[in-house]
Amino acid sequence: MINQEERSVTNLLDFIGDFPRLTTPLAKLEGKAPALSARAVPSGDYVWPDLSGIVRSQSAKVMLVEAAGAVGKSEAARAISQHLNWPLIDSARMQVGDYTLTGQVFAAFGMDSEFLPKMSRGEVGLVIDALDEAHLKAGTSNFQAFLENIAWFANGTTANVVNIFLFSRPDTADLIRAQFEETGLPLDCATISFFTKAQADSFMDSHLARKNSAKPGRNYDVSAKAPVPFGQFRDAQLNEIAGALTNDRVDDVAVVWESVREFLGYAPVLSVLAEFLAVPNPHASLKSDLARDVAPDEILLQIITEILDREQGKFHDNKLTQLYAKLPANVDWPNRSDVYSADEQAVRLVSRHLDLELRVELPASVPVSIRDSYEQAAKQFTADHPFLAGREALNVVFGDFIKAKASIDAKCKLSLTPDPAAAVIGAGPFFARFVHRFAPVVAQSASVHEDLLPLLLDSHISSMHRSPRYIAYTYMQGQEVSLMELEYDDSLFPLSFIVEDPSGVSSFPDRLTRGLILCDDTVVLGTRRQVLVLGPYVTVVAADILIEAERLSVEPGLGTVRPPSILFGRDTVQANYLTGVDSYGEGSLVVYGDTVWPRLQAFQRKIEVRDKASFSDYVHLRALIKAFRQGAGSMPSVYGELLDKRIVKESPVRLKFLNRMVELKIVVRQEGHYYLSTSELGKFGISWGAVVDGSPSNEVLELIARLNAP
Repeated sequence: MINQEERSVTNLLDFIGDFPRLTTPLAKLEGKAPALSARAVPSGDYVWPDLSGIVRSQSAKVMLVEAAGAVGKSEAARAISQHLNWPLIDSARMQVGDYTLTGQVFAAFGMDSEFLPKMSRGEVGLVIDALDEAHLKAGTSNFQAFLENIAWFANGTTANVVNIFLFSRPDTADLIRAQFEETGLPLDCATISFFTKAQADSFMDSHLARKNSAKPGRNYDVSAKAPVPFGQFRDAQLNEIAGALTNDRVDDVAVVWESVREFLGYAPVLSVLAEFLAVPNPHASLKSDLARDVAPDEILLQIITEILDREQGKFHDNKLTQLYAKLPANVDWPNRSDVYSADEQAVRLVSRHLDLELRVELPASVPVSIRDSYEQAAKQFTADHPFLAGREALNVVFGDFIKAKASIDAKCKLSLTPDPAAAVIGAGPFFARFVHRFAPVVAQSASVHEDLLPLLLDSHISSMHRSPRYIAYTYMQGQEVSLMELEYDDSLFPLSFIVEDPSGVSSFPDRLTRGLILCDDTVVLGTRRQVLVLGPYVTVVAADILIEAERLSVEPGLGTVRPPSILFGRDTVQANYLTGVDSYGEGSLVVYGDTVWPRLQAFQRKIEVRDKASFSDYVHLRALIKAFRQGAGSMPSVYGELLDKRIVKESPVRLKFLNRMVELKIVVRQEGHYYLSTSELGKFGISWGAVVDGSPSNEVLELIARLNAP
């Protein structure tokens, strides 16, 4: 019969409800076949996951269950073994090959055991776990021989039922499917889904209960002791992270769960989150807004670190002893505990995800005599890494982590060819924040190459709240780039970058969907023979704007909100190759500039010389004000040397404005710092956001007049 896929999702417990179940597990010979358990037991209160992508046929006797790394395959295998009283074989604990399965069964139950007759009649089956790890340990040829033994064993039974469950990660699962297809044997398949919200809650409760049993007195009993406030605190934390994942305010994570399930429904993520939730008083923590004390990207990086450490531990458990045993007697390996470190995994993940080659041997400490064996093991482990599904990132968080490492990490640059930064295409909402954390720090800012700016801006825009009340604000002045999200009545302080060796030209080759870009140099939009898309919330202000695209496509806003796209070249707006503009109507595009290409003149608006001068002064004022950051004190501040040498520099206008603001007590000099008095600024009817929002109000212009006064 042709395989048929069941479209509906089925819970694993319901799925195995029709499988034969022994009343009691079969007796196993004591001390024999240590890789086989007559009946396994999952850890703690097991949370049964859902199965998806189920493919069944009438004649299959083997069922392949796959999932990404750390989703919970081994726990599922043990749960099935416990529920059905079927024996479980941990194939990672043995060297698989010809007749391995047969030998394990005979060693465990003896030649005259009732196991084989019961299995033949369809009264019992086998669960075989960790096939991906068995593959890593044995190599492909031995593993294929093991699969042949499994197929022979299953087909030797007379009952027309599934009697063997196989559990594996995706890459090894592909090999298993290919092997069965090649031999013409049917194979049922299913995938373990990420947890639902209810399952995730239960998993965290179970995780904390297990931790409390092992380490009582560390607040791990909080979910059992105070379930209601704990649940509220848990959901507040989940709402924060879901908001970061969806770029929107989330008041009920259950409503958006399907869009965040690949991350928040992932067991390793939930394990780390549960640790954050183990607080003495969840009600007090919720009232004090503790859920917001740790930035979402910091939590994400801690989750990433936990998973990388876990993978290193698995590599050591499965491969290190085996590799060490291959060393010649006169060769030592003193630094073997450092292998497959988090840094090494990052390089290998970038290599696999972006299809780049290693040009150095990692790590350098591996002895030459086992270098080939180590490299094979590391490649196989990376192929089944929990961050990846095949070569693709499992979710946007892991994808942005890998891309950020490729873009900024010195070890990746030294270890891979061609240049990994040049291979990065597209960026998700966490890319800019990860780059900001990974980049070297110069004068309190992250140091990046200017080629990264389009990706940083894309990431910044994609991380924004979707509400039109918010704008993505980007400021570029000299070497400085600041990315921030502004609400019309509020402000968020920015991510600050220093551009290495800036050319004075910032290029944005593909698309600008929303946001305000202010630049004191040249901005290049688009590339030759391409269409540049401008969103309805885009404003670009620069000394010069050079449009390289052959066409502009201006998109309308949503619903009745149709703000124009604005291009403001203080000197020129050039469009040497532009052949046309696709817009949705009059007022959709507004272009300011003395020199404007003919194709854009229909959209041009003239400005008076006085207005240009005022706008130029506004740019100088905004450059000064935006340098201030909110710190531990009551007023925003900036290092005096930073403001004097990198913001004011040799600009007579900025020096005059700074001195006048000191005279007006808007700025206070004290102990090597400048402090911004928002209360004094408020006396002019101005807030910090009003100065930096890109469109100077009358109040701001009046302040500029005061600063320009003799």
